[in-house]
Amino acid sequence: MGNQATHTDHPIAGYRTLLDRGAQLVDVREPAEVAAGSLPEAINIPLGELPHRLAELAADRRVLVFCRSGGRSAQAAEFLVARGFGDVINLAGGMLAHQDDSRTDKSTRNTDRNLPEMRNP
Repeated sequence: MGNQATHTDHPIAGYRTLLDRGAQLVDVREPAEVAAGSLPEAINIPLGELPHRLAELAADRRVLVFCRSGGRSAQAAEFLVARGFGDVINLAGGMLAHQDDSRTDKSTRNTDRNLPEMRNP
């Protein structure tokens, strides 16, 4: 039976917990998309350029990949695993989920601050 190596999916909201020493954070979106914003520490290698830019990544280090919604990064993760990368994590939901989490955090903080104080009868 052959090796059935695959990547792992993880919510983008907790990506910082996965950034251990030497982890590589790769944004596989196109440069025009990245211009609107990306995650700190991320390098941009668009999905279409990945086959030609593999030498920029170390196969023996963890690789976290993300895109706009998670589709392209899932493809990138499978591609990397097939090329011998052993620790590949797709940040599921991509930047859309990250933006939603950021908005939720802000609205929750604002809402919590404006809630009336709860008192016991």
